[in-house]
Amino acid sequence: MSFYRYNGFLNIYKESGWTSMDVCAKLKGILGVRRIGHAGTLDPMAEGVLPVAVGRATKDVDKVGHEVKVYKAGMLLGAVTDTEDITGKLLSIFGREFRVTDENSESVPDDGYAFYSNADFANSSSGVKAITEQAYAIEKNDGKAPDEATVKAAILSFIREYDQLTPKYSARKVNGKKLYEYARAGVEVERKRKHVHIYDISIESMELPHVVFTVKCSQGTYIRTLCHDIGEMLQCGACMESLVREQVGRFKIEDSIRLSDVEAIRDKGSLDAAFTIEAPTAISIGKFDGTHVGHQTLLKDLKRLADKKGLRTCVIIFKFGKETVLSDLDRKMKMAELGIDYSIELEFTDEIKNTTAEDFLKNILIDKYNMKAIVAGDDVSFGKGRAGNAEFLKAHAEEYGYEVKLIEKVTIDLKQTADDAGCMEGKEPSERTSSNLEGKATIISSTLLRAELLKGDMLHVTRLLGAPYAISGVVIHGKHIGTDKLAMPTLNIAVPEELILPPNGVYAVRVNIYDDKKGSSIRTRTGIANLGYAPTVNEDGAEKTGLRLETHVFGDIGDCYGKFARIELCYFIRHERKFDDLSELKRQVTEHDIPETEKFFAGLIG
Repeated sequence: MSFYRYNGFLNIYKESGWTSMDVCAKLKGILGVRRIGHAGTLDPMAEGVLPVAVGRATKDVDKVGHEVKVYKAGMLLGAVTDTEDITGKLLSIFGREFRVTDENSESVPDDGYAFYSNADFANSSSGVKAITEQAYAIEKNDGKAPDEATVKAAILSFIREYDQLTPKYSARKVNGKKLYEYARAGVEVERKRKHVHIYDISIESMELPHVVFTVKCSQGTYIRTLCHDIGEMLQCGACMESLVREQVGRFKIEDSIRLSDVEAIRDKGSLDAAFTIEAPTAISIGKFDGTHVGHQTLLKDLKRLADKKGLRTCVIIFKFGKETVLSDLDRKMKMAELGIDYSIELEFTDEIKNTTAEDFLKNILIDKYNMKAIVAGDDVSFGKGRAGNAEFLKAHAEEYGYEVKLIEKVTIDLKQTADDAGCMEGKEPSERTSSNLEGKATIISSTLLRAELLKGDMLHVTRLLGAPYAISGVVIHGKHIGTDKLAMPTLNIAVPEELILPPNGVYAVRVNIYDDKKGSSIRTRTGIANLGYAPTVNEDGAEKTGLRLETHVFGDIGDCYGKFARIELCYFIRHERKFDDLSELKRQVTEHDIPETEKFFAGLIG
């Protein structure tokens, strides 16, 4: 199983001074992911829209990269630099060569204009701007500077297709090496032209020698080269002074978020809502609390339909309140196991609650998540007043171009698989089983699942989930009492507060240790675990230590600290209780709890 915590595109506002790869590296740390890529480089001086693909969405980077782009560019007329933007070394001003003899010399153009500046100033952005403004004033005074009408005509003449020469300072490769690497080494190499399309240009302002214009163009267009080419047409030179990318395909600057915003949204637990999906999808929507076998039946139908139509699978999960059967991470892992490409968790906020069904359908399901088909229960509902029901979906299918498939509720017979009254001496059947449900066809629901879980009937819970109930987390250090005093080392996991849990007590468990980088299971063992506060060893206020799952693994499992563990609670052994001392606790575990666990895994009980 390849598992990614986050999947989709983030519309990032890249700030000046960052490279596009800097942004990706920062996001890797924020999101805790490795698979990430951007859809179109922005130069360090540039700002604006940078679509970043995360997880499975990296498959669609090229598709987004080829979308039409919109930029707002500032052009400085008269200045030519080696990088074609204002950050480069000044080469000429209004057609006259600009030379600096050494680092501390005064810089004087060939015609004798008195521009007294040292090399550091001349090669700074502010220096290039100041020197060019002075030169323009002289050129204008002499009647040599192009007027506004001439400049406007030259700019608008580029609304066409043309073959653009790749700039020296660019990431395009020649013989496996990036052009900017050759340029920095002073090596001249042949640069190829690329066919580009300028769809539209609109001039926003013109205060010569400064011009601001908006350009709509094809993938691969260098705006600094466009400025350079306009300058060549005007026979005075030009370079790019500023650049803001306002749009890439459907990614718009007004919807973009800064890196600092990503961190804040992540910390609130609502980052999923920031992602969009580019690939066409088949979608299911609902609460999916526990992802029980009823949900799984629906999701299997979703995957079949998606595979048939060549779509990606996407599940939109509404989160109501804090309490949940599975943690966000466990639910996403379960979705991945079921072959779901994208699982998006949306907090059921007032904004979502008050969104009309049609707005939710168009703006979220179709525009944001690219829905081409939907598979849902026949009781589906979304939008204000729950107006987005099955009839609503069918009524709008032709208008918005999607297919609808509705699934009936799934029932189950929670039959006893063993004589619970006789398999555990001294226990009442009511402590472990919901016997009133057995032998009856019962509709599977999240409500039923929660009820069985709270009773601790893990056999029924397993049947409802199609797999044992699991608690996941990173293995942390405990007090080492199990190792040092009981000769029974344990794996310790802090239990998330939002989980709806079975009773505190001892359970027969299956332990899965995951590689924290790849998300794949690397070690599986059986064992015994205590869910609770360990009152025997936490005498100074047990609950102050926090709820934990402490697992003793049968057999060697190696060093697990810092690793991600998933503990499956397969069978309830007994309730948690406080013993008089550690010796009594050890006798209980070794003489009763472990033998009961071994019987369960041998198939003798349960």
